Amino acid sequence: MQRKPDERTPDDPPLALPVFATVALAHRYIQIYAPTNCLVRRVRVATPRLRTAVGLLGIAAALVFAMHVVAEAVAAGAPGELNLVVLVLAWDAIKLALTALSVVGHRAARLAARVTWGPNALANHRARFRYRRPGRLENYEGHVPCGNAGRVPFYFARSRPG
Repeated sequence: MQRKPDERTPDDPPLALPVFATVALAHRYIQIYAPTNCLVRRVRVATPRLRTAVGLLGIAAALVFAMHVVAEAVAAGAPGELNLVVLVLAWDAIKLALTALSVVGHRAARLAARVTWGPNALANHRARFRYRRPGRLENYEGHVPCGNAGRVPFYFARSRPG
């Protein structure tokens, strides 16, 4: 009996596995090399400062402006494929705005801890954990490389040795 071309047999390899592997590789590549992901990784590892939050909000505002310009161009008759650019710009603006809010929250938490536990509390905490080596995400100078990082999430990165 001859089978129809659209029928699958148990001997056929599942199609979902190569698709899943390709999507996973693409996701990993984007997580490592996308510019905003590199920026977010650097900000998360660095000491939270308000000027960093202001800078991130400025970049997010520029992205929102660019998104609006591209959306208006699409509405005026530009190719519809530019809607993908609008989505990427919107996503990056949202990501950077939330990262800026996170930096402000971390800064507020550090100030609250300083007021509550005294100015030397953070130094005492660092002195207790000086023996740890840096994780893969952060080297001894505190720099976060972009491109070869990403094997360890930022929250697993350890502090510098003493």
